[in-house]
Amino acid sequence: MKQRIFVLEGNYRDRRAVLEKMKRSLKNFETFVFDRRNKLSFVISFITEISCFPTPRLVILREMPAVTARDDTARRAKCMKAFQEAIPKVPGNNIIVFNNLGLRSEAMLKKVRERGKVFKFPSSLKGEEARHRIMTRFKAQDREINLDAADFMVEGLKQSASEVNVDKLDMLVHKLMNYVGKKKTIRLADVREVCSQDEDFIVWDLFSQFDKKELCAALRGLQSYFSIEKEVPKRAIPLLNQMISRYKLVLMVKDAKERGLSEKEIKAEIGNIKKLTRSGKSQQIRKTVMMKGKDPVPQWSGGMVNSITEGWFTDPVKSYSFDNLLLIDYALRKMEIRIRSGCSIPEILMAFEFVAMVMCEKLTKIEILDVLESRQLLSLEEHYEYIK
Repeated sequence: MKQRIFVLEGNYRDRRAVLEKMKRSLKNFETFVFDRRNKLSFVISFITEISCFPTPRLVILREMPAVTARDDTARRAKCMKAFQEAIPKVPGNNIIVFNNLGLRSEAMLKKVRERGKVFKFPSSLKGEEARHRIMTRFKAQDREINLDAADFMVEGLKQSASEVNVDKLDMLVHKLMNYVGKKKTIRLADVREVCSQDEDFIVWDLFSQFDKKELCAALRGLQSYFSIEKEVPKRAIPLLNQMISRYKLVLMVKDAKERGLSEKEIKAEIGNIKKLTRSGKSQQIRKTVMMKGKDPVPQWSGGMVNSITEGWFTDPVKSYSFDNLLLIDYALRKMEIRIRSGCSIPEILMAFEFVAMVMCEKLTKIEILDVLESRQLLSLEEHYEYIK
């Protein structure tokens, strides 16, 4: 191996493949791994010293070493400067790998290329690219995955983001391969079984079932969500918050489309709504705009807006009428007040079943309002049989 210095950036699987290829080409070698627990001076001394033994040394840096500096930015700058100065001094018996350190400095990369190679692999992929990666992985093992199953994996991982995290995708593919065993054709049912205990997938699939008005599947999704952990009340509010946020966004997008706005105009209009943060206690509670550095944080990310405007797996804008969206929002707000004020676990579960019926349009407007306006809101004894 003539090249001595390498930079690996991007997803874990592709970086690991390069490292394994290096190890096979070296055959007999010693491995040394350094991270933030090691001092920068020691690391520089080690990679530039000539070994007394002929065995090649594979040195992997997976984090920036420790060095005294006023902050992380200054620490990183010191490390980069030291590495640039050290690269020309690395002896021929040492192979140095900068493993996913986020190296972007052209001066640093130029030094590396003089004595080695820079590998940059994708850490995220767009939908079609992610789908192709899944198909390729299964084809390499002489297997075939159903297109619906591949789409389900991609859309479930994409959720509110515009791209798929490659590491999460590769882990899911690996998990699926282990689950199906020697099975040659993988179908949607296999993917659903593998994802049945993944909270992100459960919530995403739950919204899909609501959009498609499939009540039985939605109730199964709710059961899966609440079965992951025993603390039902603690899990109820986060799910309610996600529902409130999503359906408020659907309502706004639907209204914007009715007004004839383009997707670009819709995103700009919704992007002007900022996320609020709460401070204080009791009567002193105040809400202010959440800031990230000097910039205000939008209420909804661009990816979240895209998931509604583009309708990646279902089209939520077409799935609900204005009346239905208003009833959903009203039901969710009433449920939040009821759950926060204190109720039993059976009442919480029944409340979510009721909301599922509202979303899937299994109740009339009069029936919904009759339950929501009752003084004994969702009383276990009085209303359960009624809404059934």
